Parts: sequence; structure tokens; C-alpha cells
Amino acid sequence: MSTTLVQLEVKNALVKAKVDADVALLEFGDHVDNAALVTTTTSTTFAAVSGNSTSSTPPPTETVVLNLAQSLKSGSLWLFLRTNHGKRGQIEFFPKGGTTPKVAADVTFQAPGTLGGTVGAGTSGATILVHGLATITPEA
Repeated sequence: MSTTLVQLEVKNALVKAKVDADVALLEFGDHVDNAALVTTTTSTTFAAVSGNSTSSTPPPTETVVLNLAQSLKSGSLWLFLRTNHGKRGQIEFFPKGGTTPKVAADVTFQAPGTLGGTVGAGTSGATILVHGLATITPEA
């Protein structure tokens, strides 16, 4: 059985990301409508004909899901994700105007969904794989 939970969703999120560990996080706040941390857990049960059963629950997997502006302008998050597709890096998000709750994660960047509609007016989705589990800093 698989369960998917949205652990934290932030509307009007401020998103920061980077590929190189030696550089500062780049800010993409004006490019994001909302960001969410999505956790999927899976458990399986094996029931033998003898009547014995065993269950297995591996560690959860997480993704960061972004709804972002479709923009091919230099410095846009859409272009950053496309350019860095397949590269490992870091991402964090939190509400604009605040610092918590904050999600920070080591990720492999993936190109966003197809670009369609009017560039700069429409939105696109991106689902980014988290390595291990994200760190959540709760509100004070």
C-alpha cells in the first residue's frame, strides 16, 4: 500500500536553489506560485499459505513540487531547472516575508513540464527528487 502526503505547502513561496556547493543560493521568489514537500510511504505485507505473514516498510521518499512561471528569461527558475536537469544541488523554500516554516533539501534538479501558453503568463510544474529526507524548520 502506498500513501502520498503533502507535508508542507507554501503559497507565495520564496524558493532558493543552487547547484555548486561553493556558491550562495540563488533566489527565485518572483517565479513561484506555490511549493510543496510531498512524502510517499509504502508498506507491503506478505501472507504465506502457512498463515504466517511479514510486513515491510522502507524509508519514505520525498519530492519538492513547484508551480512556477513559464519564463525563458535569463535568471528565471524555469530556465535554471532546464539548464541544470540531472544535476545535484540544494533547494529551500519558505513563505515570502518570513523565514519559517522552511524546507531545505538535497535534490537532483529536473526540467519543468512543457512550456505552453503565453511565456511569462502561464505556469508550469516541476517535480524534484529529494535525496534522503528534507529538513523542516518549524514555525517558532
